[in-house]
Amino acid sequence: MAIFYHGTDSVSAQKILQKGFNARGCLTTDIDLAWHFAECRIEELKENDELLEDTDEIVIKVEVENIDLVVDYPAYEEPITIYRNNFCNNESDWHQGIEDGDIPYPLNENDVETALSVTTCVRAKVLIAGERFSIA
Repeated sequence: MAIFYHGTDSVSAQKILQKGFNARGCLTTDIDLAWHFAECRIEELKENDELLEDTDEIVIKVEVENIDLVVDYPAYEEPITIYRNNFCNNESDWHQGIEDGDIPYPLNENDVETALSVTTCVRAKVLIAGERFSIA
């Protein structure tokens, strides 16, 4: 079991705490990256004119076994500088590094160890019960 984080808005976090976390939901082992995702979520709500007045950024945490996770391939397709810069300076070099084998790429969707070592990002394979989450 390992600790994972999910950055979101406070309204969505309350729903997750009550109803659980959907399969395919994104998790990371990097709390700073989770806060980045929370900021992105607030910006998304603002852009769509859906931000409620008292909605804030929030990070929730959960303890999950790797068997309940799969690789988050979009984290490889659109790398975030927080982890990309550990390997290269731009997206072009990132994609070339994957192609050349210089950046470790998962063997299959269950190779979460590789994904975690590179992007720190994975997705839930199954529904995760809300009572397993808490505010980070």
